[in-house]
Amino acid sequence: MQLTAPSRTLHAFLRPNTPAPLCDCPPQQMTYVKQLEAYEEAVMKKRIEEMTEAELQELASEVESDRQRKAAARLQQQKQQQQQQ
Repeated sequence: MQLTAPSRTLHAFLRPNTPAPLCDCPPQQMTYVKQLEAYEEAVMKKRIEEMTEAELQELASEVESDRQRKAAARLQQQKQQQQQQ
């Protein structure tokens, strides 16, 4: 199954500062997975652009606390592995 490039309207939404392709033909073949990843990334960028400063700070604090929690769990797991040896 071969997929075509996004329409010009979608292109203008996803990449507003780049010219639209002359046709809906992909310049290179893209797999479905690559197209899906590109779409998901564009949606996430758009959502982040629409977030308020408070929402961005809340998201950043959630990411940081999650990062710290994972690092602590990883450290604890390493200690347990060292004790078993």
